[in-house]
Amino acid sequence: SYGMESNALQAAGDIVVAGFLDLGYTGQADTVVVRYLADGTLDSSFADAGIALTTTGRYWNYLYDVIVTDTGDIVAAGYAEYDGPYDGLLIRYDAGGDPVAGIGGNRLDATPVFFPGDAAVVLDGDVRVFDKDLIDLTSWSGTWLRIERDGGADTDDEYGATGALSALTEGSPLVFGGTTIGTVTTNSGGVLRLDFTAAATEPLVNATLEAITWRNDTETAGGTVTVDWLFSDGNAGAQGTGGAGIATGSIVVTIGGPVVVVNDTGDAADQAPGDGRCATGALNSAGDAACTLRAAIAEANAHLLIDVIEFAMPTTEPGHGAGVWTIVVS
Repeated sequence: SYGMESNALQAAGDIVVAGFLDLGYTGQADTVVVRYLADGTLDSSFADAGIALTTTGRYWNYLYDVIVTDTGDIVAAGYAEYDGPYDGLLIRYDAGGDPVAGIGGNRLDATPVFFPGDAAVVLDGDVRVFDKDLIDLTSWSGTWLRIERDGGADTDDEYGATGALSALTEGSPLVFGGTTIGTVTTNSGGVLRLDFTAAATEPLVNATLEAITWRNDTETAGGTVTVDWLFSDGNAGAQGTGGAGIATGSIVVTIGGPVVVVNDTGDAADQAPGDGRCATGALNSAGDAACTLRAAIAEANAHLLIDVIEFAMPTTEPGHGAGVWTIVVS
């Protein structure tokens, strides 16, 4: 059996319905989101033949509300339970019905690498902030973002902008794509604070966050810097009781240098030549991120600041014997 509890319209007039599917033979219920075309027929292009069926590891999972965001994403809310307390459940799907990882958690998941003396790096090119109350109010006025180094601001940290985001000059208007959406309240002493006005929408706020850059030329190669983010919904009562809510997260920036280290005797290619990180996407025999000779050469060729390749092979690597490691190139 099944239950359909809530519906919402997408921009093209398609109908999104959320609820649950009761798997009676197992005693289990899973969340379900279905999309129909404007004429009422099932949209087979959505998710799996029109149906997004999601399991959470709990026996009973129910969705009771669904909305479509300004960006076209689908957000459904409900609860999950199994022989214990009820837990709130929030699932976000993209417009095509694929789940978006990280809703309700830390969507700050980028792994930027910065080379001292090189261009600033984007902190997270796909970070998103979501607030149903703000979407319902159609205004992000009063919300703000603050970014600074974990443990206290470092005056050498510099925050900047890329793409359609205008320069982040302290005391100046915050402008994205020609639209003024707030004020650059602070950008000095290693602290960035942006305050948004009623002109800010969810897409503009997210696009702004995705275009923020960082640099610090005093850092030492091989280290890391943790940058903390705080986003306030600015609630003064219109979003309910309890005052302003603050979402937090962090990004770890790796400080790159002129050396890459080969630790794998395999021949796999580098995932992203030029990003400053020699990584095949697999693990070596010691459980570390694998860097093969092929990947190291590709990374060094693609990045002007990498000019040394070193080797630190575990003795457990294939091809090792009597203190000698053999790398076979396919």
